[in-house]
Parts: sequence; C-alpha cells; structure tokens
Amino acid sequence: PSALKQKKRWTEAEKYSSCCSLTGLMAGMANPGLFCRGDGMGGAGAYKGVYPVVPTPLKPDESLDRDGLRHLVDYYVTEGCHGLLVLGSGGESPYFSIDEKFSIVKTVAQKVKKRIPVVVGCAFFSLADILAFIKRVDAIPFDAYLVALPAYYPLRYDDVYAFYSRVTGATGKHV
Repeated sequence: PSALKQKKRWTEAEKYSSCCSLTGLMAGMANPGLFCRGDGMGGAGAYKGVYPVVPTPLKPDESLDRDGLRHLVDYYVTEGCHGLLVLGSGGESPYFSIDEKFSIVKTVAQKVKKRIPVVVGCAFFSLADILAFIKRVDAIPFDAYLVALPAYYPLRYDDVYAFYSRVTGATGKHV
C-alpha cells in the first residue's frame, strides 16, 4: 500500500488502542508477593503508569503486519508510555494461533529492546493451553504475563489459588 494508506491504517490502529493503568493488573494484589515472581523488578508495585493495550495490525489478507506493529511500538515508546500490554484485553487474542501469538510477542520484544516493560496477555480456555503458551514464549525477553482465569467456570478461592500457583510455577516472570 502507499505510504498515505499505510499511515491511515496506523492512525486508525492508534485511535482504537485503549490505555489502562496496571494498578489492578497483578493477581493477588492484596498479597503482592503471592503470585509475583521475577527478576527483581520490584514486585507488583513496579508496574505503574500507562500501559496501552497494543492492537495487532493486520494486512488485508489478515496476516500479521509486522511493520505496522513495530510502528505502534515506536509510537507508544516515543509518546512516553510506561510499558506495553500485547495480546491484552482488546478481544483479539482468541483469533490468533499459538504461532501467530509467538510472532507478535517476539516482534514487540525485539522492537522494545527492554526500554520499557512489556506485559503479555495469556488468555486461553484451559490451564493446559496457558502452560503450553508460557512454555513456548517464556524465553523471549519480556517482563510479565497478564493471565486471565479460564472463563465460564465457577471457581472457589482454593481453585483460583491452585490455578495461579501452577502458572507461576511455570515461569520466572511476573504474573
């Protein structure tokens, strides 16, 4: 596409990206040490500021637009965002395969180069899928996972605790 059409697409993606505060991001905020593991970034309190939910730009054939994604990352970093959330709560996550999600995470991490924290959304319908995703992407240099409980299942506190215990046991990154 022409540069003008490309810029229009990026502008539309920027327009529809949402910003969120990570004040309530981490599971177990009442006890921040409960589910937060990592590399000394300071626990849950280290995630402060504006972390936009980065929309994943697609080409007309619905494949990943890596150039568009890199442009968005540069835009958010240049504009002073404190971190980024990819594959977050924008509703797009179920439409990507594991391979596509891997590519999205890798592209963002390579472009960010640890300049700001990157949080990766991890929403699946089973614990097994969540653990498989973590195993696949964990070596990519990003900072934390945003893990949602599988939907539609009534859970007791013990179930939630066991779920997040399994997730945090699968990674050294913050959850």
